[in-house]
Amino acid sequence: MSERDSYPPGVPCWIDNLVPDPARAMTFYGELFGWEFDGPGPGDYYVARVRGRDVAGLGQAPSGVSVGWNTYVSVASADEVARAAGRVIVEPFVGGAQERERGRELIGRLGHGIEELLSGVGMN
Repeated sequence: MSERDSYPPGVPCWIDNLVPDPARAMTFYGELFGWEFDGPGPGDYYVARVRGRDVAGLGQAPSGVSVGWNTYVSVASADEVARAAGRVIVEPFVGGAQERERGRELIGRLGHGIEELLSGVGMN
């Protein structure tokens, strides 16, 4: 597995999976990928690790939220992306210990149209 310490704007930088049964999902993905889990954190959220490095998140799907995988894209400015998109589905946040150290802004990809969104701010 390659290791990264930074993500240029427009590049996927994190994934997580919201599920109805985190314990069952941790067993499945732990056996499938060799992931070890740290947590739970807020909202019954666990961080999957390989060789001590964070690789993904796994959490309890909140009521009313669809289960499934989410891909997060690194951006230089969440404000610019929000202006280009014309709407905000999920507020930007800084995620993961490594990302907090660098202060990178992240935006979650929910739905379609990421290519149009990124091209609107010159990131594709």
